Amino acid sequence: MGTIIVWIAMAIVAVEVLTTYWRTPPAELFHLASSGPDVGIHQSLGILAFPTGLFAVAIAALAVDQLPSRRAVVAAIATAILGVMVFLPGGLDETDLDTRPVTLLPLVAVAGALGLTLLAVHRCGVGRFGPRLPGDRLRAGLGIALLVIGLPWMAAEVGLSLDVVPGLGQVYLSDVASSQPSSPAPYQAVHDGHHHGMDGVLVAAAALLLSRGLVRMHSVRLRRLVSAYLSVLLVYGLANALEDAWVEQIVKCGWASWEPPKFQTPALSVAWASLAVL
Repeated sequence: MGTIIVWIAMAIVAVEVLTTYWRTPPAELFHLASSGPDVGIHQSLGILAFPTGLFAVAIAALAVDQLPSRRAVVAAIATAILGVMVFLPGGLDETDLDTRPVTLLPLVAVAGALGLTLLAVHRCGVGRFGPRLPGDRLRAGLGIALLVIGLPWMAAEVGLSLDVVPGLGQVYLSDVASSQPSSPAPYQAVHDGHHHGMDGVLVAAAALLLSRGLVRMHSVRLRRLVSAYLSVLLVYGLANALEDAWVEQIVKCGWASWEPPKFQTPALSVAWASLAVL
């Protein structure tokens, strides 16, 4: 059931991104000179490549555990390889948001994982979300924290600002503020459209949901591999969400000048070594 929820959530996000980048003036978007239907399609494809390609690896493994056939295993391995290829040089670049050939490879992984999911559902059914499992309270707590952190990005995803929402406008810096530490001119704290902090929220939330399927896996070796991978996704997602939230809600408010390192692209660095240890 967790897999189905992840697929539905990403479909909703892709549609939101499509419509927002279709109708929003480019001046309100990030590093884009134009908007319109072609831009909306490019951006929605980008969302399906990343971060959905990362989920596809775990989803394919969970599905293939229910499909003991050689073809399914080969498809899952291919999905795992293609899903992480978005991390190849040039795959993630905030200054160049156009769809590039390297981003098409994770799209193939997503299609493969979706196919395996449908086969698993046909063979075993959708399944139930319950019963309660060990760690569900922690999952729920982290899920609520992700919701609180991600509210400004969820609004920006559909072209809205929390500044106009009573109560939330006093809690979150969202639209336009009078000054920024590096510039006295007015600026848009949270631009319309998709944010890499939202990618972090989606990755962490997907890891929490998919982890509930580990107990139903038959292969102990595969369960350990998927568990390790989901652990990486959880920490990676939390790191990106907290980094983007710190910059937008703390630094841009002028409360601090220090900015944490970015975690979006893997690198040989102390920051990534710390992430790996966590």
